[in-house]
Amino acid sequence: MHKRLNTILAGALLAATASGLLAAGGARADEPETRPETQVFITEETPAPLPADIEPLFAGIYINGRESEAAIIYRKGNEYWIPFELFLDESGLDADENTEAGITYPTTIGIITFDHSRLRTLENTACISFSDLKESFRVQATFDLSLYAAVIQIPWSPGRPDSTTRRKSLIEPDISAPRNALTYIGIETDLLLDTREELQKDLLVETAGRLGPGVWDIRYEGDPEEEMTPTRYHWTVFNRNAAARAGTGSTEIYSLLENENFTGIQFGWNNRTILNQLDFERYTDSDGFLSMDRNQLRTIEGDGPPAGIAELRLDGEIVARQRISLDGRFLFRNVRMGTDLRKTEVYLYELSLREPPVTVLNFTQSVQSRSLPGGELLFRGGIGSVGNLLDDENSDETHYLAFTHLQYGLHRRLTVEAALQYTTDSNDPDKLIGTVLSLGDSWAAAIYGAEVNGRYGGDLRLEGNGERWSFAYWGNRYQERFRSEAAPEEENHALRISTSPWNSLNVNLFGSHEQENGRLVNRYLLPGAYWRVSRFLQLSATPNSDKEYRYEADLRLSSRSDLRLGYQDRILDSEYYHDLADNLSLVVQNSYALRTSDSVTSMFVDWAPGNTGYNRVRLGSSYSDNQFGYSAMWSRYVNTGLRFALQYSYNMNNASYLQTEEFDGLFDTDTLPQEFIGFTLSWDLGRSQSGFYPINRTAISHTRGAITGSLDIENPGTVSSSDLNDVRILLNGRQLRQQQISGSFFLGNLRPGVYRLSVDPENLPLELNVEQEQLLVEVVSGAVSEVRIPLFAQYGIAGRITGSDGNGLDNAAVHITDQESKLVTRARTNLFGYFRADNLRPGTYNAVLPATGQQQEFTITDDYLFGVDFTVQLPSSPPEPEGSESVR
Repeated sequence: MHKRLNTILAGALLAATASGLLAAGGARADEPETRPETQVFITEETPAPLPADIEPLFAGIYINGRESEAAIIYRKGNEYWIPFELFLDESGLDADENTEAGITYPTTIGIITFDHSRLRTLENTACISFSDLKESFRVQATFDLSLYAAVIQIPWSPGRPDSTTRRKSLIEPDISAPRNALTYIGIETDLLLDTREELQKDLLVETAGRLGPGVWDIRYEGDPEEEMTPTRYHWTVFNRNAAARAGTGSTEIYSLLENENFTGIQFGWNNRTILNQLDFERYTDSDGFLSMDRNQLRTIEGDGPPAGIAELRLDGEIVARQRISLDGRFLFRNVRMGTDLRKTEVYLYELSLREPPVTVLNFTQSVQSRSLPGGELLFRGGIGSVGNLLDDENSDETHYLAFTHLQYGLHRRLTVEAALQYTTDSNDPDKLIGTVLSLGDSWAAAIYGAEVNGRYGGDLRLEGNGERWSFAYWGNRYQERFRSEAAPEEENHALRISTSPWNSLNVNLFGSHEQENGRLVNRYLLPGAYWRVSRFLQLSATPNSDKEYRYEADLRLSSRSDLRLGYQDRILDSEYYHDLADNLSLVVQNSYALRTSDSVTSMFVDWAPGNTGYNRVRLGSSYSDNQFGYSAMWSRYVNTGLRFALQYSYNMNNASYLQTEEFDGLFDTDTLPQEFIGFTLSWDLGRSQSGFYPINRTAISHTRGAITGSLDIENPGTVSSSDLNDVRILLNGRQLRQQQISGSFFLGNLRPGVYRLSVDPENLPLELNVEQEQLLVEVVSGAVSEVRIPLFAQYGIAGRITGSDGNGLDNAAVHITDQESKLVTRARTNLFGYFRADNLRPGTYNAVLPATGQQQEFTITDDYLFGVDFTVQLPSSPPEPEGSESVR
């Protein structure tokens, strides 16, 4: 019976997918193909240089929950600026009068007066800060990292209801995005050879593309010598308000309800735009369809500078580091465990820990992440078979599930939600109800209750934030057998209070109360502090859940050296970091146990040949218990899509240091063998009509597309692709975060639209030129648009034209013609008879003097040519008339 139901469900999924594709195909067959309307991201003006401390961001714009066109905004520290014209267009405001106090703008809540001198011009664009939006226009503006967008809440309407926003006309692209096609194939392989045991191996293959109106993707994982099962597979289609997916998924409603993985159909609808929940980055540890509350996930990941360093800090304590991969991704697994109020931050460094961080990303959990703007309604649901239909291990017993989930913004300060989740192996559906309430500008609260397995549980969260203080409380209580028959009765309370009396001092209070079946398990209320004594010294003391303190002192010894000292649980540890050169660093670590007198000392040297993050070598050694250990690692980014790492380690089990992205999480460091060789390779290949090309597949999703391509030198000569590493690719005249190696480039996470692509000539080798200054490239979701930008080498000639007397001739014309006598360029001599002609591609030409008809053939190969000289016969002086006398 179960197998029959399984077959029927699989057939229904295939039929639904096929009918959608046939409908799309039939429409395409009956009527001429039309290009769907796309957004246009074109700007014509060349931007002025930005100050060094201001960073441009290509981000989304959300106005009252409605998605607008993506735009360039700017950031300096914690302040952001957006184009003022964009704000006026989206809000519909019209200027009324020009007064001494400023220009007035009529709104439904009154007249707003704004002094335009407060605007700041950035890259030739007048911009307004988030602070001025709040103070002058009563507008709430924040930057949402999960959406990577500016979120703007406007509480009024413009005074002129007939005002309309200007719309940009559609532009026909030079390069169109592919439609029904295979987008990419990604391969990741991990090999671990224990010198005393057999080879451990793992293979991941992921492929995706566009089919009909949607985007599909499939992932296989496992041992390549055994049967590999598809672990995830989806076909996703969406429009502005609705989205649907067929394939694997997970319910991911709220932490009170058990998350269920299943295979089936999911849908979502938002009365404003579904993209707020649909448009999120690819999360490795989640198979979620719509993003409801990403900060409840245990995995923390994001974007950083390629080949840089990501440093995870919990309440200021450094708990993990890793090298950021070339695709700009970092990933920390299993960070959050249940009720967690720790301040969770990721510090991002360009290349060295000695540098100030490029930025600090805040991943601290917040109740506000589940709130919706007033009037916004989100409804989602799904039905299917529990587990993976294609996984034979789950074929013994099959259960089915259905769920619905509703969120509604009753008011801009109040959101309510409710959910039902039912599986056929349970008697009653699981139920959830909750609300998120904003209490003024500084406080927020959330109350959730659930019924699971016939028992009840609840959550209460309270948060407050001020200029120099923060407060967070999270309490929950579950009846016995709430989630399972063996679950005890639980009650947990967590508290975190933080205040900064002055900038250099931060004082915290950490509290916890845990009990099971009425028995106290853990309870404490402990202080903690961080004190920046000077720019050379920082002290900290923080407790953990075991009521043990960790004491740290960070000392900056010089412009190239740092020393960190720590003490916890009667263990002294130290770390000395020194930059030997711009591309060479040294780290020495030591841990000493006072109880046993055991000591472990490790030393690592990091070297970046060529002073780039594309090629790195690390050598390490350790000493413990009269034994030495050694390790060596080489990681290499061959191009945008291909990267590998090779590691050898002997007796380094006790040594710990900065993990690279290549090995972090691949092998369990607690069970690594005494001696091993490890190898990992990642290869992402995009597919086009012309073949395969390197890409980064993590920057392509069902809502985002990408542009990839290469700078192709048609006549290399003395320059090669290795000379193109520093050449920047500009999108709409601005440089965005990009990957580029030897002329190949990749720009990902782009919203659908048309973009202006150009090459920045600043770092282009002097001999090279671009045939076409800019290209208009179309981007669609789930696809990669391929661009080939031809470069050609141009050189020049120089020479001198002299008269028969040996003196240079001034202002003499020189014409350069090709083999067919067509004029290529002109030149004229200077006061001394010298001339030069530039912009000549390799080939054979003629230098012609129009005044005399003289010409000289020359050939340019791979360098400038000198010595193209001419001698012109000057007419002799006229004879003196007869009978003339000299005047003395």
